[in-house]
Amino acid sequence: MGDLREPRKHYYFNCKWLDTETGQTGYWCEPKDRIGSVWFDEDQKINYFMWSEGNYSCDCNRAMFFLDLELGDTVEGEVKCGERRFIILNSSVVDEKGQIIEYGYGEEP
Repeated sequence: MGDLREPRKHYYFNCKWLDTETGQTGYWCEPKDRIGSVWFDEDQKINYFMWSEGNYSCDCNRAMFFLDLELGDTVEGEVKCGERRFIILNSSVVDEKGQIIEYGYGEEP
């Protein structure tokens, strides 16, 4: 078995989230049937770019993940692009076997 922190190998993101508009919370686990959204950089630190600045930081995308929506589905009221409605309270990063690699990323409500 290779180094668990192999640079650019993708891992899976799991989190507890908060909808600041409704107060709803939930847990979300990234599906293992696609490429994981986090990876280790060459400096051995997890890169959370997709969740902190990339497409997955936008409320419209997080709504699809966290509320288990399909493209084109709607929710009560429109979910607009932004970065303050769906907040990640805490998270873990796991490998393809579900082994926890790191705890950590979270955002302030």
